[in-house]
Amino acid sequence: MLCSHIKPGTTPFETLFVLEEHLGLASGLVECKSCEATYLLELIDLAGNDRAYRVTAVEPVHAHAMVHTLSRGTCDIQRAASEVQNLESRSTLLNVTISMHGSIIIGLDRVADTVEIPRDHWRTLPCDGRWLSQTPS
Repeated sequence: MLCSHIKPGTTPFETLFVLEEHLGLASGLVECKSCEATYLLELIDLAGNDRAYRVTAVEPVHAHAMVHTLSRGTCDIQRAASEVQNLESRSTLLNVTISMHGSIIIGLDRVADTVEIPRDHWRTLPCDGRWLSQTPS
C-alpha cells in the first residue's frame, strides 16, 4: 500500500538508488521524504517529460541492503539484475501506477484487478504515451 504522502501535486520522493536512466529515472529505489516508506519504481510508459511507473512496495531494510551491495561494485555484469530480482521476490507489486512530470506526481491510478500492469522491461514496451493517456490524473 502507498503511504498517505504520495498524492498528485507533490514531490514526495528521495532517490535512494538509480538502477537505470533514460532522460530521467527509468528504474530505481525511492523513499518517501516524510515517512521513509520505500518503493521500486519501474518505467512502463513515457510521453515527453511525463512518465508512468509500476510501483513495488519494498521493506526499507531490504532496499538499503541492496543499495549497500550494489554500491560496493563488482565485476559480475549480472549482479544488479540478480539483486533486483531478489528484491522483487521479497516485495509486493502494488495495483497502482504513478505518473510523474519530472519529480512531481501528476497522476495516481489505482488499477483494477482485471487490468494487468505491464511487467516487461521498459525497453521492450512501446513507451508511446498510450498508458499515460488511458489513466486518469
